[in-house]
Amino acid sequence: QRLNQHADAVKDCTAAIKHNARRLHTYFYRLESYLQLNRHDKAIEDLKSALKLDRQQTLAYFANPQREGVLSALLRAYLAFDTQDKDEVVAFCSEIVKLQPRSWCVLRSEERR
Repeated sequence: QRLNQHADAVKDCTAAIKHNARRLHTYFYRLESYLQLNRHDKAIEDLKSALKLDRQQTLAYFANPQREGVLSALLRAYLAFDTQDKDEVVAFCSEIVKLQPRSWCVLRSEERR
């Protein structure tokens, strides 16, 4: 049932993005649902779209300590599925640590996996 909720959220967010592709938080919500559905490739696409739309706000969103679980899942996805973009991953992580030094713990734990 929970997976159905995430699938429904993806559909709703996709429709919202088609209506207004500049609503940044819609990408965040869809990205989180994609992670729950193990659609890591799609989550990464949404992260890239959000970074292009508003890099600073996207970084601030993921630097929020309440998003540590999402950040951790996103980094696992990024490192596992998007190997050609390692430099982009490093830059993304570096910018998050600058905004929220405590994020370093999350990033280090993912590095050890």
